[in-house]
Amino acid sequence: MEPNQEFSLPFNKNNLLPKNNLDRGLFILMTFGIPSITLWELRILLGYHTEQTSAIYITHKLEILPFLSKKFTSKILSLPNLRFFYIMIGSLYASVLQWPHIIESIGGFHWMSLMCMIAPHIAVLGGFLSIYGFICAVSQIVLASVFVLTTFLLFVQMKCIFNGQTIHEKKAEITLYDLGWKKNFIQVLGKNWYLAILSPLASSPVDGDGVNFMTFYDLSEIKNV
Repeated sequence: MEPNQEFSLPFNKNNLLPKNNLDRGLFILMTFGIPSITLWELRILLGYHTEQTSAIYITHKLEILPFLSKKFTSKILSLPNLRFFYIMIGSLYASVLQWPHIIESIGGFHWMSLMCMIAPHIAVLGGFLSIYGFICAVSQIVLASVFVLTTFLLFVQMKCIFNGQTIHEKKAEITLYDLGWKKNFIQVLGKNWYLAILSPLASSPVDGDGVNFMTFYDLSEIKNV
């Protein structure tokens, strides 16, 4: 950027949506989609499991919710929080949690219900699915799609960590922070990186602050001392 060139953000006061279509879609999903799904899960599904005094509900209430609330809200922007894909875990968990209710809402598990799950818009127009069943089917499709997307992103990020890069550095072919695959994983996932990959419950403290990272030249100087 030239000294006299004015810095401009990708949005302005008149249009807060990102200019790129993909970024705009993800922005809308994060702003409206995820809160809507969350309210749906809390209002409908937890009530459904409560009525049946389900063990899933009891476990969710006593163990999972307190843990996620503590971990997520206490370190929203820190490096330790960025390594856990809460959306991927949450979408998988919500899909499993609502599956019995979904099957019940679309009339049981048979070949027609599978067709309703694949094309709910056609099923509701043809009278095979109620409006409520349509909403249930769409929510399941959204959760499954989010899980697949975030799982793909997980593998992309794992490849970047392996090479000591961010997505931007990968596109620009910047290898300044590549310390070797093992040290790269320790930088991001902590000393017990092999456990942190498998579970967010694993204790794996990170030495860095998430802003300043060791470069290849720093590592070379340490080796030469």
